[in-house]
Amino acid sequence: MLFMTDTAWRSDPKNKNKDKGEIATRKMLSLEYRQTAFRLSLIGSDAVVKAYNDLLQYFYQRSDPESPPDPSDLKKMMSLLGALLLEIRKSMGNEATKLDNWSMLEWFITDARQYRGL
Repeated sequence: MLFMTDTAWRSDPKNKNKDKGEIATRKMLSLEYRQTAFRLSLIGSDAVVKAYNDLLQYFYQRSDPESPPDPSDLKKMMSLLGALLLEIRKSMGNEATKLDNWSMLEWFITDARQYRGL
């Protein structure tokens, strides 16, 4: 949801007059999200847990988490998300994958290649 463009968010009639940042924050603070993250930390491989930790620590350490991320922040967030997805892929039996973290994003982030080149 956080990586979705505002235009894409607003194009869905369900999201009329809803703030995606507020909804995403509410979901990330929910008990259900915490329970899922806890299960991931117990059953995920070491590399998956480390990649998840790296992503979340980046979010926690942002100087102003309330402000919209600038392009360099978005690039870092996307890179970390791609790394997490790649580690999940590897842990599910694709250890020899030739894909990289950016390849993991291209199917659902329209401008992933643009950010990769920044």
